[in-house]
Amino acid sequence: MTTRLWTKMQTQQTVKALRQAGYVVNRTNDMYKCELDGENVFTAMLGYKGYMVRYNPKLFDEEGEG
Repeated sequence: MTTRLWTKMQTQQTVKALRQAGYVVNRTNDMYKCELDGENVFTAMLGYKGYMVRYNPKLFDEEGEG
């Protein structure tokens, strides 16, 4: 899993893109969560100036990581 600090705009754009790609992204108490086959692949928790995001690098196919 990779952890990053993202702006609100980055997080919302990513959640929108995940939903458009067919993933189910749930929102509960200032947190977004996406699971695939019972495995947590994306989580975004509201912080002070943005979101703390944890995700599986394979979800976004980052260079050199998947």
